[in-house]
Amino acid sequence: MRAKYIKLSESDRQSFAVKNEVVPYFYNPYHYHPELELTLIQRGQGTRFIGDSIEPFYVDDLVLVGANLSHLWRSGNEYYQLGGPLSQAIVVHFSPDVWGEAFLALPEMKPIRALLTDAARGIRFVGDYRELVADRMNELLTRHGAERLAYLIYLLQFMADCPADDRRLLASQSFVNRSSHQDTERIGRVYHYTMEHFREPISLDLIADVANLSRTSFCRYFRSHTRKSYWDILIDIRIGHACKLLINTDLAVGQIALECGYNSISVFNEHFRRITGVTPLHYQKKHWQPVR
Repeated sequence: MRAKYIKLSESDRQSFAVKNEVVPYFYNPYHYHPELELTLIQRGQGTRFIGDSIEPFYVDDLVLVGANLSHLWRSGNEYYQLGGPLSQAIVVHFSPDVWGEAFLALPEMKPIRALLTDAARGIRFVGDYRELVADRMNELLTRHGAERLAYLIYLLQFMADCPADDRRLLASQSFVNRSSHQDTERIGRVYHYTMEHFREPISLDLIADVANLSRTSFCRYFRSHTRKSYWDILIDIRIGHACKLLINTDLAVGQIALECGYNSISVFNEHFRRITGVTPLHYQKKHWQPVR
């Protein structure tokens, strides 16, 4: 997918930006920027796009996005309703050369250099280590001046020491980031329509019309920009929504299939197992949280 270049606003006399954002919902254009981005979701849930990775996100989602890696967080549709729940995240933006090339080349910085290299695919932190990183991100909000800059180095070193079992690379190894200023509005229309209507039948003719292309041109165009077919993207979004419902509701699996746009429970089960590696019932038993 072609993404929009965004120039982040420069922090007033600060070498990097850290913000505690409280908003009605998360949604921005599928975009990229030269700064790395570290995001901790504190409230809210929805769908996360990192390169060619599409996954649901929840509270405590923690992701480091590399420089110029296309990305997007989009809240679930319930967050767009008047009076809906709020969303909150701590977001850190910093340039890879914030300390200068000579400093980053020091032997002591080798683990951080490796971390920044891995971030080119996006890194999701999980397990107990995620909670430890989250605690340190909250602490970063309280630091000022040179201490704040030094604490960022400490935070990155801590993340670089994360055990392999507590980190996941998101974009595929073969993903090529083809970010440019072109095609942003067209791809944005396709994604916006899909997120709004994934519960309904969507034909190739319909979505091609949304993109203002012929069916054949759309299929070729979409795959060339996302490395996936439109059906792959639609399935990812539907199964991601199913995972959210399996975790947060006590709906039966058959009802969840209908809520995600499936008229056939067997097709739903097939797609769910292909994406998650387990059946919906197994996923529900492992992750379900009591409804309050």
